[in-house]
Amino acid sequence: MQERLLDREANGWVSRSEFGGAGGWSLTERGRAEGERLLAEALDAVGARATVAAVQGRLLPQSARFQDAVTRWQMPNGRCQV
Repeated sequence: MQERLLDREANGWVSRSEFGGAGGWSLTERGRAEGERLLAEALDAVGARATVAAVQGRLLPQSARFQDAVTRWQMPNGRCQV
């Protein structure tokens, strides 16, 4: 696994960071673009890109409402206190 991450780091797809004794790997913008390219290629190979895009379009509004509900549940009085 470490070797694969180092290879992807060499390609600029991931980066490693540490803070306060803890560390981990993060996806870079270049890595995100590569992942999107690979996903599009895989979806096109099986003819599923339009179906996945349609489902995603229906899911995004639901996801936003859920995220809002969870945020309000976590905040005192249902309002974000900054």
